[in-house]
Amino acid sequence: MAHIIDKKYHGQEVLLVGILTGAKKFTERLGQSLKHLGVYTSTDYIKIKSGWKNHQHIGQPEILQDIQTDPTGKIVILADDVFDEGHTLEFGREVLTRKGAQSVETTVLLAKPESAHEVKYRPDLIGFQMQRNGWAVGYGMDNGLDDGHVETERDLDYIFIGP
Repeated sequence: MAHIIDKKYHGQEVLLVGILTGAKKFTERLGQSLKHLGVYTSTDYIKIKSGWKNHQHIGQPEILQDIQTDPTGKIVILADDVFDEGHTLEFGREVLTRKGAQSVETTVLLAKPESAHEVKYRPDLIGFQMQRNGWAVGYGMDNGLDDGHVETERDLDYIFIGP
């Protein structure tokens, strides 16, 4: 993924925006790879309430913590952990566009099967396409349940796809 971005933006400045908290590890690793390849990146984070709680859809996304960097006139790459229904990524892209970004491209570590998507928008770059609709845990992602294991699961260095 970093090589694809490098081909397009080598030698340019890019603002990499990760959606907290699930995409933090993915965003950090992508940023390190881009810098190594020669894309000048700065990194910021936005926290978006995704509209999910305990695997139940509870409403539309909303910003809980905004980015600190002004995206006006910047090339922005918005990174998320999982593209499922698509509301969070689409919302984040719209917010950054309204804030004046020169362009906003999106990337996700995982994408659920097409049957899970509820919006027409699709990510520009997908790391891995999931073959079945399950809940991804690890590498920054939690199980979506208020069961006391959230941070332990985020720290896993691998990804587990549950039922």
